[in-house]
Amino acid sequence: MDSELVTQAATTLVNLAATTAWEHARTGLAELWRRLRPERADAFDADLDRTRTEVLAARRAGDDLAEQDLIGEWRNQLRRALADDEELAGALRRLLAEELVPALTDREPGAVLSARASGRSRIYQAGRDQHVTER
Repeated sequence: MDSELVTQAATTLVNLAATTAWEHARTGLAELWRRLRPERADAFDADLDRTRTEVLAARRAGDDLAEQDLIGEWRNQLRRALADDEELAGALRRLLAEELVPALTDREPGAVLSARASGRSRIYQAGRDQHVTER
């Protein structure tokens, strides 16, 4: 069992649960489980739905500990599932590399800043408040 894979998958899953990419990620994960672990597919689907609900509630409340708890729960669940199943581990690794991690990094940018300076000009940019005092 690859603990790095388990940690990456759990963290990515929980982070994606709060994004617009969730439905795509959820579909990929559910299909993987249905194909390789059909006896647990319905329970896995319910766990995914519960995770989304809890992550959104935690984000609204600013509860980082709740998100960390969810990551821990998914680490445990994935660790048990991958313990003796190399096929599942390989499939999860591919899903992460090809779909889940790119979905996490392809989020819409909050702000795009661009500037061009020449000569002795100065540029000040910020995503939020900025106070400049020049002497």
